[in-house]
Amino acid sequence: MENKPINNVHQEVKVRITENNVNDKALLISLLKRLNIDIDELKDVNNTERRIVVQKVVYFAKKLGMRFTYSYNMYLHGPYSTALADDYYNITKEDMNNCANFPLDVDKIKKLECLKEKPRIFLEIAATLDSIIEYNKGISDEKAIKHVFSMKEEVLKQYDKNIEYVKDVLDEIRSNNLL
Repeated sequence: MENKPINNVHQEVKVRITENNVNDKALLISLLKRLNIDIDELKDVNNTERRIVVQKVVYFAKKLGMRFTYSYNMYLHGPYSTALADDYYNITKEDMNNCANFPLDVDKIKKLECLKEKPRIFLEIAATLDSIIEYNKGISDEKAIKHVFSMKEEVLKQYDKNIEYVKDVLDEIRSNNLL
């Protein structure tokens, strides 16, 4: 049998970049750009507020169906992802400039923009409530509220908040379909 050379045919293949076919870091960069979050603020060791907000916004982005694969564990300020932290600490200006912007669901972005503007304590309580409810299937609202209040009582006092605030946060995230 005779070996015949195979002609290499180069075809231009265009792939539409969507949130379904990119890695976490690229999706994170697109989300940060869309929400106008400055990467330098995330890297500032004195700006824990901003990092907490980003942790919770990405947590809820995942809940809304964005294709993040970050896993979260309960931490001091609620659910926390070390992989997410690694990604935002390692994003460079070059990454920000070179990463393609791709379409993100407008309704999801609107919800995330609203969340981004919420006080940090709201986001911390909201994500903690969601996590408690998610991992304790069938828990009553009353038990979830009491549990989160007992976990966060000291920080709630710092913000002059009480158990009613926890209930109000639960009502709000439920009414916005974030649970």
